[in-house]
Parts: sequence; structure tokens; C-alpha cells
Amino acid sequence: MPMLPPFNLSQWVQDNKDKFAPPVGNHQLYKEQWENFVVMVVGGKNYRPDYHDDPGEELFYQITGDVTLKLIDPATRKRSEVVVKEGEIFLLPAHTRHSPQRAEGTVGLVIERYRQPGEVDALEWYDDDGNLEFRGEFNVVNIETDLPKVITAWKDWKENPDRQIPRTWRLGEEL
Repeated sequence: MPMLPPFNLSQWVQDNKDKFAPPVGNHQLYKEQWENFVVMVVGGKNYRPDYHDDPGEELFYQITGDVTLKLIDPATRKRSEVVVKEGEIFLLPAHTRHSPQRAEGTVGLVIERYRQPGEVDALEWYDDDGNLEFRGEFNVVNIETDLPKVITAWKDWKENPDRQIPRTWRLGEEL
């Protein structure tokens, strides 16, 4: 695999602002070059209601502005927050349910590892009391396209008046 030359990340962010569209707002760097890590630049505005359950750690570095990571512990239903300020770095432990909340114009770098065969990611939605309502599970193939598919499934489920609560769904299944 060829080594790429250094590049100016700030200029890259300016040149690629159009790639940070909601609902996810991320764009992967070094997609073809790195075998072990997913390196993403994530832009705001992003206020999604879901919580990510990642089987591996995630490293957050906040380039511009602050990001608030809303956290929930499924066992205790306790909610908390971690604010990663501009210039700060934060390592989130594996399986920590988190919901990054980004204001308009914020930019962060997120690094996580590629998944091992059989590892499952999930997006989860909770009610106001911290009870799990919907869990969308998926094996990450392309994080930029997989997440929107799970979000769409949740929206479709939410619109169904006969929906089952709680509901676990796998990417590729019928609702």
C-alpha cells in the first residue's frame, strides 16, 4: 500500500464541507489505505436522538468547537454527559452508549477500529425514563451508508402504531 503525503486537515475540512450533511455528518479518510482503523471527520450540526453501541473504543479529538457526548447506562438507565472541548482528546470505552451532539460549524476527528468478523454495532433509542425502545443492529460494512439505513428503519418503526416495544432489528431484516 503506497504511503500518502501529509496534507492540511483544516484545508481539507474547508474543501469538503458538503460531505458533512445530517443525519450522520461524517466522512471517512484513508478508506483504502488503513486496514485497522476507521478515521472520520465529523461535522455539525448534528443532534440525533440515538445512542451508538460500539464493540470497540472510540477516540475523539475536537478540532473546532465542542462536542457533547450524551451517555446512558442501559443497566441503570442513568444518563450523563461528557463535553470534549476544542483541542481536547477523549477515549470512550467499548460498549459505552453515546450520542454525540454537535453544534453548527463544529468539526471533530473520530478514530475507531474496523470490526472483527461477527462483531455487531447498534444504534439504540430510549424513552424519557431511560427504557430501551428500539435497537438497530448491524455489521459495519460502510459506516457512511449503514448508519442512515438503521436510522430510516427506526423512523419507519416509530411511525407504526402497532409497534413492538422494545424491538431489536438487524440490518437487512423486514420490520
